[in-house]
Formats: sequence, C-alpha cells, structure tokens
Amino acid sequence: MRLLALELGGKRLIRGSIIDISRRKAAEARIRQLTRTYALLSEVNKAIVRESDTATLLQSICRIAVEQGGFRLAWVALASGDGSVRPAARSAVDSDTLGLIPRFIGESGPACPIIREALETSTYAIAPDLLNDPRAASWREAATTTGCRAMAAFPIIVNGRVRGTFNLYAESAAAFSDDERALLDELARDISFGLEVGERERARQRAETALRNSEERFREIAETIDDVFWVTDIRRTRFLYISPAFEKIWGRPLQDAHASTAVYLDAIHPDDLQKVRDAAAPDGDPAAYEVQYRIRRPDGAIRWILEKGYPTRDRSGAFSRVIGVARDITDFRELAEQLRHSQKLEALGHLAGGIAHDFNNILTALILQKKVARSAPNLPEEVRESLDEMRHAIDQATTLTRQLLLFSRRQTPQPRPLDLNESIRQLTRMLGRLIGEDIDLRLDLHPAPLPLRADPGMIDQVLVNLAVNARDAMPDGGTLHIKTDAIELSAPEAARTPGLSPGPYARLRIRDTGCGIEPELLEHIFDPFFTTKQPGEGTGLGLATVHSIVAQHHGHITVSSRPERGTTFTILLPLDKDPASGEPPATSAPEKTGMPSGSETVLLVEDDPKVRRLTERILRRYGYTVLSAENGRQALELWAAERDRIDLLLTDIVMPAGLSGTDLAQRIREDRPDLPVLFISGYDATHAGRNRQLDPGEHFLAKPFLPENLLQSVRRCLGRSAPGR
Repeated sequence: MRLLALELGGKRLIRGSIIDISRRKAAEARIRQLTRTYALLSEVNKAIVRESDTATLLQSICRIAVEQGGFRLAWVALASGDGSVRPAARSAVDSDTLGLIPRFIGESGPACPIIREALETSTYAIAPDLLNDPRAASWREAATTTGCRAMAAFPIIVNGRVRGTFNLYAESAAAFSDDERALLDELARDISFGLEVGERERARQRAETALRNSEERFREIAETIDDVFWVTDIRRTRFLYISPAFEKIWGRPLQDAHASTAVYLDAIHPDDLQKVRDAAAPDGDPAAYEVQYRIRRPDGAIRWILEKGYPTRDRSGAFSRVIGVARDITDFRELAEQLRHSQKLEALGHLAGGIAHDFNNILTALILQKKVARSAPNLPEEVRESLDEMRHAIDQATTLTRQLLLFSRRQTPQPRPLDLNESIRQLTRMLGRLIGEDIDLRLDLHPAPLPLRADPGMIDQVLVNLAVNARDAMPDGGTLHIKTDAIELSAPEAARTPGLSPGPYARLRIRDTGCGIEPELLEHIFDPFFTTKQPGEGTGLGLATVHSIVAQHHGHITVSSRPERGTTFTILLPLDKDPASGEPPATSAPEKTGMPSGSETVLLVEDDPKVRRLTERILRRYGYTVLSAENGRQALELWAAERDRIDLLLTDIVMPAGLSGTDLAQRIREDRPDLPVLFISGYDATHAGRNRQLDPGEHFLAKPFLPENLLQSVRRCLGRSAPGR
C-alpha cells in the first residue's frame, strides 16, 4: 500500500494505492528456502569430506538439516537384510519431535508408507500435505502436533543397492518445491556417494591391513622356518625372493643370491647338477618337480637337499613364476640310513641267534662225545692228543657261538651298579698283556666316578674287543688312548640319535694311532662277519658284538677314522641316576668239581638225537634211570604211563611238534607241582623261555655243557645227596 499527499487550491489531498505483492513474497520465501537448501547442501558436502566415520557423518548431516536447513526433524533409516529398518542417525528441534521416529518403524519393515515407497522404487517420495495425505493416517496427529506439515524420503543408494532413506519433516509444503526437491535429491545422492566412498576407503584399509598382516605372517614364516623358500621368474634366471634360511643352509650371503641365481646353482655337487637342471627345465610347459641333490658349503661340508618347485600362472593364464622350497634333509637321511642299518642288523641277529642255537647242540654233542671217549681206559697216546686238540677247537667254537649270541642279543645282560672308571682300571693289566709292550696304553679318566647300571662282563668284553681291534691296527706299535668323561645330552641332540633319551651319559673314547679305516669301509664296520683282516685272523664278529652290547645297554657307538691317522670309537652309556639303589646280586659259591651220581628216574626230552643219546649215556653211567622222548608229545605219553616213577624232568626249551619245553613243564607240574625241572637250551635262559621267569623248583643249564656240569645240575635239582639204593 502507498500514500501520496498533495496541496490543491488550499486543500490537502491524499492519494493512495494498494498493490498485491503475494507473488513477490512467495518468491522471496522460495529464495530464502533455496538459499537454506544450498547452504544445507554445502555444509553436508563439507561434512562428507571432513568425516570418515559413517555414524558420525550421518549424525552431522541430520544436525545440519535441522540447524541449517530449517527442518523440524531429520533422520536416516538404514535397511536390514530381513526388510526391517533402523534409525542410524537423528536430529530434531525438540525432544517431542524426535520422539516421532518410533512411529515410523514397524517390526517387519517401515510403518511409514512414504519411506517404504522410497525404498521400493529407489526414487524420492513426497507428502506435501500431511493433514490430507492418507499415507500419514496412522501417525498424522502426532506429527502435526509437533508442527510437521510435510515430509519427504530420499533413497540412499550405495554401490547400486538401496541401503536406506534420508527423511526430512518441514513446517509447510513450500519446503518441498520442485527446485528444492531437485536439490534435496542431489543431497541424497551426495550422501550416497559419501557412504560409498567411505565403504571403499574402509575396504581399502581392510585390504591394506590384511596385506600388512599377510606380509608380516609371510615374513615371520619365511624368516623362522629352517627351509629355504624362494620365488624366481619362470626361467629361473633371477630370484624375486629368497628367505634368510639360505645363509644357514648354503653358508653364503643372502645378497649374493639376490644378485644372481648362479650362487645357488654353483653350490650344487657337480654329480647332481644335471639332475637338478633336468628336473627344473624351463623348456615346454613347466611342471611341478621334486629332486634330491647335494650341495657343498664354503666350509667343505656336504649337505643333502630336497627341493620342490611349483610353476604359477598370471591372470592371463601364462606361466610367470616358480615358487620353491629347499629343505636340508641331511640329518633325516642319516637317521634313515641308521634305521636301515639297524633293521639289517636285527635280521642278521635273528639269523645268528638261530645258528648259535643249532651250533650249541652240535657242540654239546661233541663235548659229551669227547668226554666219553677221553674217559675210555687204555687209550693210545696219539688218540689222547687228538682228543685234546679237539677240545681246543671246541673251545674256540664255543667262544664264537657266545659271540653270536651276544650279537643277536640272545644273551641277556645281568646289570648291576658299577663305576666305568673302576672297570677300566681293573682291566688295565689284562689290556696291557693283550696289546703288547710296543703299544703305549694311556688312561685319561674322569676325576669323578661314572656310575652305570651294566653287565660287568659285557663292559669288559667291549673294552677287550676294542683294545684287540686297536692292537691289530698298530702292528708296528703306537698309542692306545682310553678317555672317559660325563656329558649332558639335550633333547635336540638325543632326537638326532635313534634310541637315546635326553639326560646324563658317560662318554668312553678309545683312540689308536693305527692304520685307520678307508671311508668306504666305515659304514660297514659294525656289520657282522665284516672284517678287513686277513683270512684266519678274525671272525668279523668283534665290533658287531660291541655294537650289540652297547645297544643292549641303551647306549650308542660311533666311529671316526682317517687312513694312516688312526681310529676313534666313541661310546655313550646312560649314567645311573640313582647309583645308590640296588646292590650287586649275591653270587653263590662255586660248585665243587666232581662227578656226582644218583639213582633217581629222569624224564629226558631232547629233539636233537645226538645230544639226547649222549646225555642219556652219561646219566645212565652215573646211576640214573632215564626215560627218553624226542618231543613234548612223547614226553606226555611217558609221563602218563610212568608218572609215579619220575623224579626229574630234564627238557630242552625250544622243540618242535608245537609243544615247547616250558609248555611241557607247565602241564606236567599242574599234575605234580613239586616235580623239579631242569631246562637246557642253546639260547640264554631268558630268550629261550621267551622272557618267562623260572618258577621255584625250576633250573637252567646252558648248552654246550660238560658232563660234570650236567651231573652237578641234576644233583642240585634233586638234592645234594643221592638216595640210597
């Protein structure tokens, strides 16, 4: 409205006009609203650039919409996989308005049809007049009470998928004019882009973190494992990566390998180089390979390597790299060789034990036959001398058989507490006589006792055998050095030696200055019947017996030697951790020699006919009645017929026909528990009885035996005095 005052003819006139400015006011209001929307858009974009956290960003956007955009309520609904929505951020002019949000959310989806429409159509949905819009029926009163007259839901689309809606509530429909709708829709797209960038950034950060973790794990594995891990180009001309274990195994600087693969290849033993090249040949289509070869370290040591290579393809499918692992298997090969050697010795041991058993039967027959023949009256002197020479040969054969039993472990150790140093001192004089005056015997014994739990006789045999072996290696004289000390074997050290456990050990070293042993012979040095001596000078069982005795005592023996530089045997024997426990078993007084007689009845069971006939002849000669059987079945028949007459069961242990001597004795003693039993065998008592302990009333006599040994054992079983006749 405008007023204009005029003076006319002495009169004051006022002229006025009324102009309708509604459109201008509406335009001004629209400009102000658009200005606020532009400001809103600007502030939101700043927040998108500024905030990296999604929750913080969405909350900032809702706050800016209320404070800068003039909306009464702004909130973000994020959709879940099950169709429901949840408020991720919210802001309002007051708490009552903020309390509207739960009304828009249902249990299985949005309770607001406008929000549901935006989610389903991926386009914005507008309700410019909530008072008359049927879609707002369920919450209209609550919304209009708080001053909300219009609403809009703009979809938030991230990576092509609707993730939720940006919901705005205004005082009037003018807030959602066409121009503002376009700006707000652009704002929603900016929010979507910001969330998408945020997701990509978080994915990138996760990928970087995973990559760092993967690289760290790879570094830890590559730098920790003992194997060499490497990556090369497809033709293996350069290393793209090689792990630090290369320095440990190859003994060469890592940077030299990075400079050229020649450092890797030059270490390969010349005899194995072509084999490696053939396995890893790059011609044609590369294939995975596995090859074993030797390398020579700068210090001259030879190591065995197991290498595996795996060609890989790039994204185009072409072969691009070779990934490989090289493992030092030297210790494994040595253990495998020791195992094969042990298995071979075990097989030979079974064979030797069987031979010794049969040989003892033959020797028993020879000894008994020689005794019977020697006792004949009026023998010509020439015959007596021949029989005496036969006895000398029998003694040699008996010694050889005993060695076979020791090697085959058919002779059980009788361990007792002893001091290794003291055993060596007591044996010194005999060793001196064995090796001769032209060999200097030197002892370097540990200052403290070295307590063992061992068979004294077997330990003496080890020392004697090794001393004799050294003597034969020094025909022109030399020095025999015997040294003892104590060591502690760690778990890794014990693991490298089969049969050993961690703990304290006595170490015995016997070194000579003799002719030494050729390298190709060393691996056979403990083989039975292997000898470097001339025919007739040795049986080849000495060192095999030593090896067997050491193994029976849970120890270990090694040998090192160089031609013309002498030989050293090193023996480890476990120290007795409780040397005070247990005393040496009391030994019975030696039997008086003589040929005791008797008149009792003996059931003799022996499968070897020669031994059976000679044993029967000797027993009959000295007054005994003998019932003979060649196996257990015949013996049971004789027992059934003559049980009341029989005073003693004399039986071999190992017999045919499916009934051993121990089984026979058990069945007969079930019938008569007080019947004494005398077992005989070419095996040691424990092995012959298959580890069965002798019961009261049972005795054992080892083959070969003399007639007086047989008669004394029979008399011991029956009682010292023979019954009257």
